[in-house]
Parts: sequence; structure tokens; C-alpha cells
Amino acid sequence: IGSAIQDLVPSTISIGAGQGTLDCSSTTTLNYDLQAWDLYLNLDEIDFVSQEDTLTLSIYGHLSSSSALVDLVGDCTIFEDLQEQCSLEIPTTPFSLAITIEMRLENGVFVVQAQDPNFTISAITNPLDGCLVSDSVDTILGQNPNLMSDIILDAVTPELETIPASIEGSLNSVIDDLTFSE
Repeated sequence: IGSAIQDLVPSTISIGAGQGTLDCSSTTTLNYDLQAWDLYLNLDEIDFVSQEDTLTLSIYGHLSSSSALVDLVGDCTIFEDLQEQCSLEIPTTPFSLAITIEMRLENGVFVVQAQDPNFTISAITNPLDGCLVSDSVDTILGQNPNLMSDIILDAVTPELETIPASIEGSLNSVIDDLTFSE
């Protein structure tokens, strides 16, 4: 089952190029333009815990990323009129993914229903390098250590939302070949 689960969790998630604004303080904002990049998910351990009609699948691993360039323009805290290009790369960071799967026999039919995944990422350290703004990001992470993790969660969540349907489909196809009695 562990091998089948590994096939359901993508090893690479491509994140498209994007633009946005980062609030550095209450009075300064920094505009960014990020190139497309890849996020790599590596699975270290898969645990199953069964209880009554449920099976909880817990996946532990680490993520990292390819390197990408980001252009930064604007003001950020004490830095004014910035126009920089930085290198962005997510360092190796632990994550966990938990999915609860309900399985029950109803009127001779085995019913499988997977819940939405619960994905958590440890706080990601400063991913910027080669620019002055990197120091500001350290300051921002001091105020909000989960800022980078939250950004990654927003980018990864749409990919992970497909996992429950994949699990349901895989288990249903295996179960369809079996005969059960209550």
C-alpha cells in the first residue's frame, strides 16, 4: 500500500511564474515577479493507523525546490527604491500529510470515502540569496516565521486536493474484485 501511496503523491509540483506584492511594514510594499520553479516532495515514512471504520494515512517527508530568479521593486522597511534580482530556493524542510479514509460495508457494497488532506510544513527559513532584500526577509520572518510556509501551502494545496479522489478510485477498483458479507 505504501508504494501505491507514493505513486499518488506527486514528487514534483511545478509552480507557475507569478507577480504579487509583499507588505514589508505598515507603510512599505515590495512588488515581486517570480519565474516558474519546481517544488520537490520526498517521502520519508508512511504510517497507517486503523480504528473502527477509518484508516488514517500519515506521510512524513521533506521538500525542497529548484532555484529561480525573482525581481523585486519598491520599498521594504528601511530599504527604499529597490530594484533587485534575487535567487530563490527553498531549503530542505520537513512536512507531514495526513488523510483519513472511511471504509464501511453498506448493503453488501464496500464504501470508501477519503477526507481532504491535512498538509503542514515546518517554518521555512529565508529562501532568498544574492540580494539586499534577503536581510529584510530575515526581519519579516522574525515577525512571522510561517510566512514562507504559508505561501508554499497556498501553492501546493490545489495539487493535494486531487489525492482523496485518487485514493478512493484505487481502493474501489481493488475492492470491486472482492466479495464481502456482513
